[in-house]
Amino acid sequence: MKILYRPHRGQLSEAMAELKEFNSVKAMLDYVVKKWNEIWGKDIFDINDLFIKYYGYDERIDWETYVVCVGKMQNENFLEKGLHPQAIGFMTFK
Repeated sequence: MKILYRPHRGQLSEAMAELKEFNSVKAMLDYVVKKWNEIWGKDIFDINDLFIKYYGYDERIDWETYVVCVGKMQNENFLEKGLHPQAIGFMTFK
């Protein structure tokens, strides 16, 4: 089995252009954390701040899609503040 991950982007074509393949969910989550922390130039969250939830079937790309969310970024805990987790990407199992 492989894990396919695409970041959250404005359009599906933009997200699919950045598609990455992984051998495990842990490898994917490690990549997501590393990528975001590199972009910001500091540790803004770690793997324990991420979670995955079933999103639905996307017939455009034939994915049973799961959303990858972050519940806490830096010192801001979205869930404790009654805010929604932030979607940062999508994944599927193939």
